[in-house]
Amino acid sequence: MREPWPYVSLTSSSNGNGLALLAVFTSVAAAGMVWGTMIPLLTVLMERDGVPAVLIGLNSAMPVLAVIVTSRLMPWIGRRVGLAPAMFGGLLVIAAGTLALPYFRSYGAWLVLRFVIGLAAAVHWILSEAWINTLAPRDRRGLYVGLYGTIILGGFALGPLILTLIEIDGVLPFALIAGAVLVAGVPLFLLRRRLPPLDDGPHQASLSLFLMAPAVFFAALIAGITEGALWTLLTVYGIDKGLGETGALHLLAALNVGTVVLQLPIGWLADRIGATVVLTICSAAGLAGSLVLPQLVTGWAVPLLWAFAFVWGAFLASLYTVALIELGRRFEGVALANANGLFVSGYCAGGLFGPLAIGLAMDQAGADALPAAVGIASALYLVVAAVQRVRR
Repeated sequence: MREPWPYVSLTSSSNGNGLALLAVFTSVAAAGMVWGTMIPLLTVLMERDGVPAVLIGLNSAMPVLAVIVTSRLMPWIGRRVGLAPAMFGGLLVIAAGTLALPYFRSYGAWLVLRFVIGLAAAVHWILSEAWINTLAPRDRRGLYVGLYGTIILGGFALGPLILTLIEIDGVLPFALIAGAVLVAGVPLFLLRRRLPPLDDGPHQASLSLFLMAPAVFFAALIAGITEGALWTLLTVYGIDKGLGETGALHLLAALNVGTVVLQLPIGWLADRIGATVVLTICSAAGLAGSLVLPQLVTGWAVPLLWAFAFVWGAFLASLYTVALIELGRRFEGVALANANGLFVSGYCAGGLFGPLAIGLAMDQAGADALPAAVGIASALYLVVAAVQRVRR
C-alpha cells in the first residue's frame, strides 16, 4: 500500500537504497548553497571593481560553458578515469579553485578559474541526477526527483541570504564555500560502495541517445530558455510595465518561491499520472501563462499577479524536473549517465543563449517579447511531443 504523497523515506526506501539516496541529497543540498552563494558573491565583487555589466555576464557564463563541454566528454571520462573518481577529484579541484579566487582577483584570472571550476562541478551535477534516478524506487521516482528539485533550488535561494550574514571582502566567504564543497563530498565518499556504477558497459553516440527520446531532451532545452529568461529579465519586464523596482523584485520572488515549493507535489503527480502527461500540462501552463501575464500587469489585477507568478514559475521550472523523471524511466546504467550529460548540456545551452536572444527581442519589440517568447517555447515543446507520439 502506498503512503500519502508527503511521505519520503531516505533511510529505508523500498529498494534498500535509502542511505545512498540520503548521501546524494545531502551532497546536493551543500552544492546548491555553494552555487547560490558563489554566483552573487562574484557578481557583487566584480561590480565593486568597476567591471562593466556585459563583462560580468561573460564571466558568469564561464561555468555554464564548462558544463556544456564536460557533458559532452562524459563517455570519455567514464572510459579513461571513471565517473566516481572524476567526481571526487573534481570536488577537490572546485575547493582549490575557489580558494584561489581571492588571491588572483583579476578579470582574466577569474575567467579561467570559473571555467575550470565549472568543468569539475559538471560531473557532480550529472552524476547526482543519474544516481537519484537509479536509486529511487520506480513507483516514487517523481517524488524523489521532485525532492531533488526542491533541495537544489532551495539551496540557490539561500545563497544570497547567506551573503547578507557575513563580510564578503577577504578570504572568509571563499573559505566557507570551499569548505561546503568538501562537505558535499563527504557523505558520497563514505557511502561510495552503495552508489551504483554508471560507467560500465557500451557507450552510445549522442545522436543515438537523442533519437531514443527527443521530446525529453527538447524539454531540457526549453526549460533552460524559459528559466534563464525569467530569472534574468522578469524584473526588467516588471519595471517596464510600471511595477517599480520593488514590485518587480516581488514578482521575481513570488516566481522563485513557487519553483521551490511546488517541485515535490508536481513530482508526486508525475508518479500518479505519468511524466509525459505532466510535461504536457507544464508546457500548456507555460503557454497559457504567457497569454495571461500581460493582462495581469495592470492596476486592477496586480494583487493576483503574485499568486499567478507563484504557480506559473513552478510549472515552467518543473519542465526540467519532470523531464529528468522521464529520462530515468527511459535509460539506465552507462546510457543514463551519458544521456544525463546530453540533457544537462541542452539545459545549459538554453540558459546561456535564451536570455540573450530574448533580451535582444525585448530591446527591439518591447517588454511583451518576454512572455511571447516563453509562450512560443512552450508551444514548440507541445509540437515536438505531439510529433513523437504520432511517430510511435
